[in-house]
Amino acid sequence: MAWRDYDLVIELNDYTTENVYKLVEEIGVKLNPDKLRMLNNLNRIETNRPQGVWLGVYIEGWKIDIWMMNFENFENEMQNSKKWKERLKDVDRETLISIKSELSKDPDYHVKFSSVDLYEAYLEKDVRSVEEFYVKMKELRNTEEDVEIEKFRN
Repeated sequence: MAWRDYDLVIELNDYTTENVYKLVEEIGVKLNPDKLRMLNNLNRIETNRPQGVWLGVYIEGWKIDIWMMNFENFENEMQNSKKWKERLKDVDRETLISIKSELSKDPDYHVKFSSVDLYEAYLEKDVRSVEEFYVKMKELRNTEEDVEIEKFRN
């Protein structure tokens, strides 16, 4: 990991907007996080992320990723997690974490690209540096949008 985090996937049986927001409120009240971010990806706006609602809970130096989704999406996510665990088990973790750590400073991280993009570039395109990642992302996106090849510092 590039930072201290914990990942949770919650299957919601009664998957309504009202119930999702009730859970968000309960998490906010009970945990009193330093920061709470939310992404409603029910309509698959971000295709490289699961279909569901994501919460980023930041508390005392930790980041807790919480995905809430229905049964079908929950099962798909569990299969995807197993797949990534298997595919990433023999990688050079130091290199991958170093790249991920640097990319996480970019304001476009989790906006124009995510860790899944990095893992795919690392495994399938032989990317081994931040600069190579940005070049591959521009090629893969095949758009007019430029992804800056600039390292962001703390």
